[in-house]
Amino acid sequence: MIFPLVHDLAADGLPVAVTCRVLGVSRSGYYEWLERPASNRSRADAALTQTIVEVHASSRATYGAPRVHAELRLGLGIACGRKRIARLMKAAGLVGVCHRRKRSGTKPLPAPHEDLVRRRFTAEEPNRLWVSDITEHPTTEGKVYCAAVVDVFSRMVVGWSIADHIRSELVVDALEMACWRRRPQPGTIVHADRGSQYTSWIFGHRLRTAGLLGSMGRVASSVDNGLMESFWSTMQRELLDRRSWSTRAELGTAMFEWIEAFYNPRRRHSGIGYLKHFFGPVWYMAWLLLPIELISHFVRPFTLALRLKGNMAGDHTVLSVFTSMAPWIVPVPVYFLGLLVCFLQAFIFVMLTMVYISMAKDSDHH
Repeated sequence: MIFPLVHDLAADGLPVAVTCRVLGVSRSGYYEWLERPASNRSRADAALTQTIVEVHASSRATYGAPRVHAELRLGLGIACGRKRIARLMKAAGLVGVCHRRKRSGTKPLPAPHEDLVRRRFTAEEPNRLWVSDITEHPTTEGKVYCAAVVDVFSRMVVGWSIADHIRSELVVDALEMACWRRRPQPGTIVHADRGSQYTSWIFGHRLRTAGLLGSMGRVASSVDNGLMESFWSTMQRELLDRRSWSTRAELGTAMFEWIEAFYNPRRRHSGIGYLKHFFGPVWYMAWLLLPIELISHFVRPFTLALRLKGNMAGDHTVLSVFTSMAPWIVPVPVYFLGLLVCFLQAFIFVMLTMVYISMAKDSDHH
């Protein structure tokens, strides 16, 4: 219909009579259209658009039409078509982030493990297949490197490590976190590329001691580790490439917050039907899930408080002992050590509190 165009031109200051004459429509028809009440469809679209704006904002302006549609359908129980969502998002000027940055790396060493995955990134249950890789991103101070381990079944980042170096310790630390978090059974496959960090002796030794099976794709084939490439692409477009970073600490904190406060607990994933992280049904343990969740939510504040109390009490005890031994000399460095401990504990307490609050705000668990 051409009347909305007449209305827009009139809002810009053009006379209605001139606009109608140029466009070949009658003024009476325009004024009749202007006074006509909005249709039920228009009102429904306006209400749905407002909800879409809220969902898009809660996704940190990263969701496109498919994930917004999934959030409306699965998270809010609103039945609507994906094409309608795309139309309303286009009208509202809302878009998801979709830029993918090309990455390059050094030529990897020969693989000590054969390819056990062969591009089949599926698993029947959690902790049967993990994939891992490293990414880097520049800051004003220099590059920041991040290694991650992703569980193929749930799409959860089960282990990660952030540092200012790209030595083998980076990937070993990420694997250590994954093993500590998930306690995998012997035989779990850890798939990676042929980077020197993953072909190193220390990484292979850690795999063997944990009873894990190494797996590596072909040389210079990103498709052989496609799931991790997809994860890094998501991080690049939803976090890293959206702004410039001044310091390594700033970028490292942002990576930590994005993984633990958004990607792991909240983000919807197309690979598992736009659900959030899915750990799979364990029917014989289902009756324990509710009390475990309730206990974990209530215990977290007490564990944080107990940790702070223990550190404070330990600091005072050490200070009292050294003061009794040498009242004027020894306590001086102990005072500075206690001050450092206070700062570190305050930082850890604030970071953990941020993560817990962010996870508690997300009431829709899958």
